[in-house]
Parts: sequence; C-alpha cells; structure tokens
Amino acid sequence: YVPLDPQYPAERLSYMIEDSGITLLLTQQHLIDGLPAREGVQVLSLESLQLDAFSENNLPAFFFNDTATTEIYTSGSTGRPKGVAVSHGALSEFIARAISYSDLREGDRVLQFATSSFDGFVEQFFPPLCHGAGVVLRDAQLWDSATLHRVIVDHGITLADLPAAYWYWLVQEYAANPPADFGALRQIHVGGEAMAVDGLRLWQQAGLGHVRLLNTYGPTEATVVSTIHDCTAMTADAVSWRGIPIGQGLDDRRLYVLDDHLNLLPQGAVGE
Repeated sequence: YVPLDPQYPAERLSYMIEDSGITLLLTQQHLIDGLPAREGVQVLSLESLQLDAFSENNLPAFFFNDTATTEIYTSGSTGRPKGVAVSHGALSEFIARAISYSDLREGDRVLQFATSSFDGFVEQFFPPLCHGAGVVLRDAQLWDSATLHRVIVDHGITLADLPAAYWYWLVQEYAANPPADFGALRQIHVGGEAMAVDGLRLWQQAGLGHVRLLNTYGPTEATVVSTIHDCTAMTADAVSWRGIPIGQGLDDRRLYVLDDHLNLLPQGAVGE
C-alpha cells in the first residue's frame, strides 16, 4: 500500500501516484474531487463498494520476503519526495522485534497517533494487531494536553508513541498542572527527533515516573526503529553533553558511525 494524505498539495499527490505506479486507489467519496486524476488508476470509494458478490474467504497469498508491502514517501523538504519500499520480510521481522521491545500484551490498547503517511504508523498499528492487542485510532484534530489525557483515561490506553516535540510540550503542560492519574498508561515511546533533556525532569514532575519511557530511533529505510534506549530511570543531571542516547541496536541490527566519506570511525569519534 502507498498512503496518500489528502491534505498534501495536488502536485505532490500526483507525483506519488505516478512514481509508485499504483493502479488501484481506495478512498472516500468526499475526497475524490480533491485527488488528481491519473490514467490507468482505478478509483474505489469505500461508501460505494458492493461486497455481497465477493467471497468472504481469504485470498491465496503469494508473497515473498523481498516483495514490497508498503511504500512510504519521505517529507521531501529538499527536492522531490523519495519513496521508501519496505519488504514483507523486513516488516515481519520488525513486528516481532516491536512486540518484544514494547513488551506488548494481548490486553494492551495502543494509541495510533501518527497518520498512515508516516513510518511511525507502522509501529503503532501492525505489532499490536498481530499480537492480539487493540488499536485506538486518533481523529484528525490537533489534540491539546487535556484531550490526550482524557483519551488515555477514557479509552484505557496502555501504550502511546509520540513525536519528540509533542512529548516535550506535553510534559511541560502536565508538570505545570499534574493530573490526578494517567489511567492504565504504562509505556510511552518517543521518536522522530532528539528528545529534550529537560523533558526527563518534567517527566518526573508530571507524575509519570512509573511509566516506562523509551527513546526510539531509526530511518524509514531500516524499517521504522533500529535502536532503543530505556530512559525510565534517567535523570537530566546524568545526561552528558551529547544528549539522550539513542541506545543499542535491535537484534540483528548493526550500527556504524561513519565520517563524511563513509569511512568507519574509531571508538568515541563523532560522526554520522
């Protein structure tokens, strides 16, 4: 699948449709007029699907590990956006890793915070559903701290994965006015960019010290998450000038620190 955000400019959507080579577009009736028309692309509206004539049995599966399962396009902040294809094998392997590092349980309720256009959606959507846990879908509104807290409590959210900037803003809000409790919440993942060191202090002040806090890092090309670091017991005073660590690689991941010419750097050297 190739997720297309209807809020993207028509030129960007048109490029993504052409570049990915999709032939079937599944959408909703009220969005069709705003989507660019492409020759050779069949458009199906969810509201007008006639399903009675189709079998309810599963289709035969002919997937292989190196067959693409999704193509997610980068932000395209410089030049044209780049489509990153994730294979079935990579996705399957990541799902198993995510179930493990998240300590997912069948009774968990995971908040789907990211839109399907971002790779974070993959972490929030597939591992819980493949493990018998529930997924609570977010609406399109921009949530303030009170709304998020209400959703966590009312829907029994046990795990949420949040962008670093949003997480930092939240802990500032909650530290200034700590809620009485956070319901069943037991784990927060933070990713997308570097975590603010001061957020660790605010995390404790907000009354979230009992909640497991993971810093997750990884490029889309390496299937969402490559490294994790457990920040639950970290204090801001204990963090070095380098910032909060990205941690250790997941099983079967190798991490290399390289210079500008892609040469391997010695232990302790600063690079990419």
